Amino acid sequence: MQLTKEVTKKSGPPKFVYTHLMMPHAPFYDSTGAKLSVNAFDKTVNIKLQNKAYLQYLIYTNKVVSELINELLEKTKRQAVIILMSDHGYRSLIVEGKQVPPVNNFNAVYLPGNNYRYYYDSISNVNQFRVLFNSLFDMQIPRLRDSCNFISGF
Repeated sequence: MQLTKEVTKKSGPPKFVYTHLMMPHAPFYDSTGAKLSVNAFDKTVNIKLQNKAYLQYLIYTNKVVSELINELLEKTKRQAVIILMSDHGYRSLIVEGKQVPPVNNFNAVYLPGNNYRYYYDSISNVNQFRVLFNSLFDMQIPRLRDSCNFISGF
């Protein structure tokens, strides 16, 4: 994350910066950023305890990511394209006694020119850059069927 912040301080031609945050992945931290002792990979740990730990870390993650995005917007004078998306949803979500597949991805996009006409409510990661390039460069890249595959075993 620090390297991402440093890039905004450098002038020059536009650049593509990719940042992969392992948040809110295990190990879990509380809402203040202190490491929790809950082992998310231990199948004997109570699922309610895991969910509580995950939600605490999600609170902290939201704070950190919000600060990063606000800093990027400020330092780039709102000229940066910002995509915040997850690669999967929470892996241990259980609803009515059944595990829910972690395909509920998060996706938020900021475009300096506000050209969101190609974006739609159920866009998946498969089409993220196709729609982005169509929006930014008025390209006509066809969309693929939106989908999400998850291989369990983690």
